Amino acid sequence: MAQLLSWMKKEQATNGSWTPLWFGDQEAANEQSPVYGTAVAIDHLSFSSHPLAQEMISKGVTYLLAAQNEDGGWGGAPGLSSRITLTSKAINALTSCPGNNEEAVRKGVDYLYLQYKAGQINRPEPIGLYFAQL
Repeated sequence: MAQLLSWMKKEQATNGSWTPLWFGDQEAANEQSPVYGTAVAIDHLSFSSHPLAQEMISKGVTYLLAAQNEDGGWGGAPGLSSRITLTSKAINALTSCPGNNEEAVRKGVDYLYLQYKAGQINRPEPIGLYFAQL
């Protein structure tokens, strides 16, 4: 566990995010999706009470909160258009760990509800592999 946490700490960016190896965002200049990577890392780390895990979670949550768009959703990176899939991942991460994240979660759920009411909840969204970067 100590080795895994050490590696995750090394991979965490100074802004608190993690960049996933396989999932990207074609709207991002570098085609990366740190919102997705951070949400997944937080979700998995939330099962640990280890102080290093808790420290990384705190930094990751700070990143996610800063990356939330005005409409309440999240894109693949700060400033990118909100997507249902990424908003769902961010909400899942924020609800998996302790903290005062209720306002951000509420805004995210409101975004999803508005998408549902507009008939957009099932629209296809590009998310996934970006082999060109490998």
